[in-house]
Amino acid sequence: MKYTNILLLLKTLVYFSNGEPNWCNCNCNCIFTPTPEPTSLPTNEPTNVPTKEPTNVPTNEPTNVPTKEPTNEPECNIMPMTGLPGFDGFMFSLPPEEFLIEANVVLYSNSSGWSNLYQLGESNRPRLASAFIFPGSSQLTFRIAYSMTSDYICEPNRSLVLGEWTVVTLRIINGFAIGEFDGVQVCSVNLGVNGALGNTGVGDLFFTGSKHYAAPDACIEYITVSPMNGYPRNITYASDIITSIYKPSWKIFLPVDINGDDSYTIGATTLAERNMSPLTIFDANLINYENKPYFYEDNGEVVFRAHSGGATTSGTKYPRTELRQRVGGGDNYWSVNDFQSLEAEIRLVDVPLQKTNTVITQIHSSGTPQILAIMYNVNYGIYIEYNEYYSTRNDSLLYNLGERLYVNITVDNDLVICYIANLDSLNTTSNTWVSNYTHGAFQIGAYSLSSIFLNEIEGDPYINELPDAGSEVRIRYINIVETYNNETKEY
Repeated sequence: MKYTNILLLLKTLVYFSNGEPNWCNCNCNCIFTPTPEPTSLPTNEPTNVPTKEPTNVPTNEPTNVPTKEPTNEPECNIMPMTGLPGFDGFMFSLPPEEFLIEANVVLYSNSSGWSNLYQLGESNRPRLASAFIFPGSSQLTFRIAYSMTSDYICEPNRSLVLGEWTVVTLRIINGFAIGEFDGVQVCSVNLGVNGALGNTGVGDLFFTGSKHYAAPDACIEYITVSPMNGYPRNITYASDIITSIYKPSWKIFLPVDINGDDSYTIGATTLAERNMSPLTIFDANLINYENKPYFYEDNGEVVFRAHSGGATTSGTKYPRTELRQRVGGGDNYWSVNDFQSLEAEIRLVDVPLQKTNTVITQIHSSGTPQILAIMYNVNYGIYIEYNEYYSTRNDSLLYNLGERLYVNITVDNDLVICYIANLDSLNTTSNTWVSNYTHGAFQIGAYSLSSIFLNEIEGDPYINELPDAGSEVRIRYINIVETYNNETKEY
């Protein structure tokens, strides 16, 4: 592989560390590490995942891979792909003359799942291009979306040899996506043909890291990302971070009505008099939308705040600022027999005074049944409620307000797996169960289980909450896989 021109262009690389881009002017490879996790953090992976580099992995780089200085060579540690949560929100100017992503990857086993080694998105095409491993095989290819609804699968594929390294490179050059394996071009796709929403060329780009769903055991030694002549774009709105808003894929419930009133401001004195007309924003109307102090962007996170005097939906007693998944583009539900997935990084930073219970993520079935609720309580920390009536409260995760949580939920063949890691304390909790309900949809945000009518709802010894006391959740990224009507989408 000829790297002469590429090395000249890689003099300045973007190093992403804990969500903040910095410029690197070293001679080494700048390493992309999304939300760094110490190697001692359990990954909830099968015990057969190697803990050190197998002896059959070549110790020397292939001759067509550039030699790196040994002192700067990172230890791979056979990092399972579930240790690499992807995240959205890192965008670049419109458009850079060249955008390059390169990774050195080794595969150790196959599985029935599939994986994106890395992914590049555009505001109107959340999955613009990705390096993709087919389910149940070691076949690697590039999947490129040349329109909102059409994908191109590059051929020929690369058959990865277990235990051998492969350099996987994706370039965006003058409106073309070019995929290479070990420096050999395998496809070139014109992104201006039938462009997103009728646009031509490439819009603002963002890098979403690794995404993985029942992925094979793999190690990514390094990922370099270079915007070349681009520069980081300012993040202003929630939709700049939760880019799946562009699908459309969400609606949000807010704790005020269309006039900005809540239960307290309309003068309600009983639960029956509460404001039950929460403002609900759908689909594309969420793009560049904010409603402070309830839903807005702040320092690279999306803020969700629900106060105890807030408006509620008609079927609930408590206020929420919460996204509800729009399955298939509407208020539908997916089947628990099909593959579904949600992963997110979440911080709970505030809770009410009298009753601290706050739901940060849930799966609701049609009607009222609750398949899953990730709950906080000041006396227990973070725990999982499931199948409406059960919980892991006695095996909860210790939690201090403000700490970062990595949440990974998968649903398939009626089985639900919920894994939660405290990225600051390194503690984890998980649970696996068979769903008692057949259909569901994800909801995520701040659902505060306290109220200015708390005594009426719960009885003594509870006293009514102050109107402005509430729950605040901050989210760094959300990744979703949805299977509906035999069609699987990721966003």
